[in-house]
Amino acid sequence: EAQRPRAIFIEEDGLGKMYYQHLASLGLPVVAISSGGKDKLTRAADATHEAAEGRIFLPDYAPWLSSLEAELFTWQGGKNERCDRLDTLAHAAKLKVDGRLIGDIVFDLG
Repeated sequence: EAQRPRAIFIEEDGLGKMYYQHLASLGLPVVAISSGGKDKLTRAADATHEAAEGRIFLPDYAPWLSSLEAELFTWQGGKNERCDRLDTLAHAAKLKVDGRLIGDIVFDLG
């Protein structure tokens, strides 16, 4: 059976706008989220706190897990440093802190 998400959160900034418009045109339950003009380091604060409190869970195995961990453990917050997965995690943590997600964050790109 196909999964039926209640909401698909997509960053409305940059390339995300194109994905948002496409998925919305397909009738999927997309919700636009914004970076609020904040840099990635500032946006990562909620994810850092959630991780420190033990409320972010990663699977034991996933094909993308080693690249996520490499990004999480080496990112320095540099302006031109790539951190797409961390940015996704930061958005999820922000949604949780704002009360738009309930429970722990289960991060799965698979």
